[in-house]
Amino acid sequence: MGKTRELFNKILFSSVIPRNEQDVEETGRRRLFVIFLLLLIVPLLIFGSIWTMKGSYSFGLSDITLCFMLIFFILLLRRMRKGLIFYRITTLLLVCILTYWLYTGAVEGTASLWVIAFPSYAFFLMGRREGLYWTVLVFAMCLLLFIDPWHFTDAYRYPTPFVIRHLGTLLLVLLFTYNYESVKELFRDGMRSEQADLVMERNRLVEAKAKVDSVNALLSNEVEIREKVEDELRRHRDNLEAMVEERTNAILYKNEQLGKALEELASVNRELSTSRERLAASESRYRLLADNVTDLIWATDMNLKFQYVSPSVYHMYGYTVEEAMNLMPEKLNTRESFERIARAYQVQVELENSGTADPDRYVTLDVDQIRKDGSILPVEMKVSFLRNEEKAAVGIIGVTRDISERKKTQEILIQTEKMMTVGGLAAGMAHEINNPLSIILSSAQNMENRLSAGRAANAAIAEKYGLSLEMVRVFLDERGIFRYIGGIQEAGKRASEIVKNMLSFSRRSESSPRPHVLKDLVERSIDLASKDYDLKKKYDFRRIRIVRNYEEPSPKIDCVGTEIEQVIINLLKNAAYAISEIIDPHFRPEIGITLLGRDGFAVLDIADNGPGIDRDRIRRIFEPFYTTKEPGSGTGLGLSVSYFIITNNHHGTISVESEPGKGARFCIRLPLSQTRPVPVK
Repeated sequence: MGKTRELFNKILFSSVIPRNEQDVEETGRRRLFVIFLLLLIVPLLIFGSIWTMKGSYSFGLSDITLCFMLIFFILLLRRMRKGLIFYRITTLLLVCILTYWLYTGAVEGTASLWVIAFPSYAFFLMGRREGLYWTVLVFAMCLLLFIDPWHFTDAYRYPTPFVIRHLGTLLLVLLFTYNYESVKELFRDGMRSEQADLVMERNRLVEAKAKVDSVNALLSNEVEIREKVEDELRRHRDNLEAMVEERTNAILYKNEQLGKALEELASVNRELSTSRERLAASESRYRLLADNVTDLIWATDMNLKFQYVSPSVYHMYGYTVEEAMNLMPEKLNTRESFERIARAYQVQVELENSGTADPDRYVTLDVDQIRKDGSILPVEMKVSFLRNEEKAAVGIIGVTRDISERKKTQEILIQTEKMMTVGGLAAGMAHEINNPLSIILSSAQNMENRLSAGRAANAAIAEKYGLSLEMVRVFLDERGIFRYIGGIQEAGKRASEIVKNMLSFSRRSESSPRPHVLKDLVERSIDLASKDYDLKKKYDFRRIRIVRNYEEPSPKIDCVGTEIEQVIINLLKNAAYAISEIIDPHFRPEIGITLLGRDGFAVLDIADNGPGIDRDRIRRIFEPFYTTKEPGSGTGLGLSVSYFIITNNHHGTISVESEPGKGARFCIRLPLSQTRPVPVK
């Protein structure tokens, strides 16, 4: 019986299980995979032959082709060290076959056994998590095709008792298999931990045995020496005085040698003490450097548990060193960043195990991490393995740097490049639109003039044809012609304003800059915004509390005053529109304006307490024609023109900071004038 089983295993599995290359668990998976495919190939081959003999060549050939494909997978599996891809492909094919059987009603027969056996197959081959995904998919397909209360499909209708019995059995098998896999994983983890403890115990026993053997050897040598001494004493018992004198001389010589050795040992101790002091001083200097550097320096073991964290973790993340030491990587990183780190760690471990990688290599990763207050911090991590004297990896050491400012700079550079490109396009579009727009406006004006009752030429032509000009105007008014003409003029003027903004966006102002006190421009802009008619229709600007915070003396800049006023008015109008979206009788609208000089720049901050802006909108906020207002309320060119005026015409910067529910803050930085600031009167 044993020889028969051995022969069966050799024939059936030798082609898919390479020797000395798979562990016991992978070997079991492959055997189950082969058995399951063979059990699937046999009925498919039979059904394909039957369908072919009946003349249904499409069904027959598809079943036979699928059989050969599965046989090819079995043969190709030997070439692969990991068969997970074949497990997934065959599982997908099996799900398709089961879906087809469910759809045609074959599951009411013996094919139901395949559906019931599917959870065990999926869990054993692909583990608890992925097996659960595939099993839930099959269960959902069964539920959909069994019940189908709205008859979305024309699938086979199963009797209710069979549906309840089949779904109940499948659910029980799913729960049992899931629990079994969970227990198996716990058992496997426990066995691995126990095995590691046994290995450590064995190593300790080997070391103890080596020490015992060393002591036994010393004792054996001592016994041999004593026996020799006793023999020598017996041989020289008659000549004791000579031996005593000889021994005395030998002892004196040994004492002399021992004294010299003690002196050398004292000298070595002094050198060791000096080296220890130097090492302590060096360690103190390096620790002082690590404790005071702004970047985060950290080290973990191979299980990614922190062994050292520099004090800068408090300034970067808000955690104390003690709190950070107990953090897990999945809590410190966002989900996407943790997955990237896990993939990079797996790749580096595989390279390390290959023995061909550069031991001095390091990896640089840009990831998003989570501060203690829940905010996101973009960082750059430079990571390498920490090695012992044998160059074996025993841990991980890394340096984490805050790159928030770098990210903002990159976004500003990208936005500037985008605005330069769009500016050229805007100029071409504006010139192309201007010509037909002028014709439309001129024609609408001529139509209005030709129908005006105050022109003698219009009355003369109407009288020539026996018409009353007043009756013609009444008819046209009743038919809405004058309203249409007015609509054409209004739309044309709106389009003309858009073209004007596009031209302003695409070219430098031809006005020459001159010195201006920035506070005067701000105050004049506030006054103009309070008188804006379109703004009053939506929200009364005078109801908003303006909080002024001006530094004295007021900064002075070289600029085109009207352009800077246009930017400030646009920001004030946008803030007012944003505040108007909050419907709360207890809400107190407020706009804060801060004006100061810093590092050769005049800094103007305009902040509101409105609903704020989410991150996706902030990235596009300076793009032309991008607006979040309702149709007809904005052209989407205000902020893009403002961006162009500040960055291109005045060599400054404009940026925005906001979070949903916390308002928005626009910051404008403009170079100070070369003249001295003007005192405020």
